[in-house]
Amino acid sequence: MDIKYKEIESKLFELIDMLKTCFTQTELDEVIEFIKYNEYGLALDTVIDIIIEEDKSINNDILNMMIKLSDIMNLDSESINKKMIAYIL
Repeated sequence: MDIKYKEIESKLFELIDMLKTCFTQTELDEVIEFIKYNEYGLALDTVIDIIIEEDKSINNDILNMMIKLSDIMNLDSESINKKMIAYIL
């Protein structure tokens, strides 16, 4: 596995650990399923969707990890920041 993918997977599991305070186990399992199949973008998108759909509150550490992940994956981190800012505690 490429070193970049190992870093992404590691950061996603760090994010999962952070989300244990505000996500149900079922929600976490849904995200983990995507990670297992190397669908890292879908895993991050699913985290975002759950936060929005379930109106979850997150902290700055979670947002920062999401932005860090999006930067590593060359995704639009500014868009994620704009979407998630309303859900910060």
